[in-house]
Amino acid sequence: MKILIREYKPTDKIVLIRCVEALQDYEINIDNLKRKRRLPAYGKYFTNQLLRRVRTEKGKIFLAVDQDKVCGYVVGTVAKQTKESLLKKVPSKFGYVVELYVDQSLRRQRVGQKLMKKMEEFFEKEHCTVITVGAMVVNTGARKFYKKLKYVDRSVEMIKII
Repeated sequence: MKILIREYKPTDKIVLIRCVEALQDYEINIDNLKRKRRLPAYGKYFTNQLLRRVRTEKGKIFLAVDQDKVCGYVVGTVAKQTKESLLKKVPSKFGYVVELYVDQSLRRQRVGQKLMKKMEEFFEKEHCTVITVGAMVVNTGARKFYKKLKYVDRSVEMIKII
């Protein structure tokens, strides 16, 4: 297996849609509160949202490719702090890892590490001083993965169903 990490091209849109849907399906499967779902329009809609966000927030999408087959992706955007944020936080330029996905058959084979390394290199070139990434609390595999890459817990969102 020789994984190549390359930048997204418009001709990759159909395969990106499939990956976005696969990530949502995975999250649906691990959602212990059963709050997630994927309707038929999900993949196309959210892929278009990601592409728009990448365009407007100076972002990048990198794909992991194994023998011409896309097997993962990472989406990242760059943002400067707002005036409001500067009133309460140290001045920083943020790199946001919006999504990271690797085909289940290739997990634990350093594909995610390669994608994250490429995204971190992009953030460094953009002079980001902080990188943030999120993961569902129940996604213990993702949380362990990010901790191995030296990310630390910063905040937790809590939910109560009534």
